[in-house]
Amino acid sequence: METRAHAPTARFEARVRVLAAEERSLRHQASVHLHLGAADATGRVAVLEGRSIAPGAHGLAQLVLDAEIGALTGDRFILRDRSGRRTIAGGTVIDPFAPARGRATEARRAVLAALSEDDPQAALAHLLDASPGGVELGRFAVAWNLNEAEAQELFARVAMVSLQGPAGPIGFAPARFNALQEAVVAGLGRWHRDAPATLGPGEDALRKSMSARLPPETFATLIRALARDGVVARSGACVHLPEHRPRFGPADAALWARAGALIEAGGLRPPRLRELTEALAIELRPLEAFLGRAQSLGYVVRVAKNRYFPPRALAELAGLAETLAGDADDGVFTAASFRDASGIGRNLSIEVLEFFDRVGFTHRGGDGRRILVRATDAFPSTET
Repeated sequence: METRAHAPTARFEARVRVLAAEERSLRHQASVHLHLGAADATGRVAVLEGRSIAPGAHGLAQLVLDAEIGALTGDRFILRDRSGRRTIAGGTVIDPFAPARGRATEARRAVLAALSEDDPQAALAHLLDASPGGVELGRFAVAWNLNEAEAQELFARVAMVSLQGPAGPIGFAPARFNALQEAVVAGLGRWHRDAPATLGPGEDALRKSMSARLPPETFATLIRALARDGVVARSGACVHLPEHRPRFGPADAALWARAGALIEAGGLRPPRLRELTEALAIELRPLEAFLGRAQSLGYVVRVAKNRYFPPRALAELAGLAETLAGDADDGVFTAASFRDASGIGRNLSIEVLEFFDRVGFTHRGGDGRRILVRATDAFPSTET
């Protein structure tokens, strides 16, 4: 985990106290000049409790600035009026990484109450309790200006379940983690009951079916951890309970014996849909419907509009991308290097890489891509 003392932000939440000598309240969305350390920035004040803060009173607010500044938890600042000539209030930073949405909700107030603790250990313990979706521990360490040794010592003292996500470790209160695990198992149980012939939902479909809506990256991290522990299983694009065993009906099984052989024989370049329709003497729409059923069983994954891959081929291509990134000094590989190494051609390479981006295996920046998770976690190769 890497922490940085300087954490630029243009949006932070704070406790603001208006000067008693002020004649008017500090109103919601008022324009202000903010001074924090050597920084001077203009912005607006979003009052989080009511519509204003009266003279001599204090309240929670979000500062939305016109330019980024460096801010950390506990930093003090002053606010001047729109002209920048008169001091009207002062305050203390609570969360330097405030969200753009949900800032006035009860759940957010619970988070701010936790972060208002003077001691980082108490703050983290209460924050974990208040965060069903977990806490980004690296971000917490930056907010509190902790170095690596201080952060690791703190994390060891606080009871939590820590999972390694794409952007760093994510901490969960044990009770929260257990509740998420139970919710995933219950959600899969409902899916298997309602659709017994399918292998299971895709990760995103399962995430959206849960009452606790986690960010996609956090949910993917949770599913990978549960799969490693044997709580759930992942086959191709599907998540399912380990004991669940769907099967094709007789007609689909006979068609898969033919279609599957053709798809597998294609290796890293499985045939296009039109090629399959000709080889199997079947119309396009019935074939697409059949391959949709095959995907629900984890036999294939639809990578592009006209191409389905067997899971083992995707696993091989993902491993290749991971190797290319590992061999690069900056951890970035290009579409051209992937095309050359895979030998699958330019157009198909682009389709595969765009699929990798969509499922969160890679992240594109300019002409290059970085690996976000291990290939074996993103694409566990399964036998069909």
